[in-house]
Amino acid sequence: MQLSADLANHCWVANINDRTLTIITDDPSRASLIRFQQREILKQLNQELSLTVKEYLNRIKIRISNVVNGVEPPTKPLPLSRPSAQIINECANGIEDESLKKALQRLALRNKTS
Repeated sequence: MQLSADLANHCWVANINDRTLTIITDDPSRASLIRFQQREILKQLNQELSLTVKEYLNRIKIRISNVVNGVEPPTKPLPLSRPSAQIINECANGIEDESLKKALQRLALRNKTS
């Protein structure tokens, strides 16, 4: 799923839990755009993830970061634990789509020992 560049540059995935995708944005107007597009976003994400994920996402939560009060949105990816990196790498090995496979392998390299 690809958002427009204007929207993507101001949105970050915060969490996926209990079939809910949580997105952080730094702008209330962009939060509204996501809300208006959430059905299409969920539809496309579920289609893209259907081969690797057993449960579909069914909801999007949107949070607005408080940049005015000095809370910055995430700018640097956090390292993965070694077990998480191993699981992601194992998933990548079973994927036929080469671009997705390479993306997951790059993600797996972000473990704490890298």
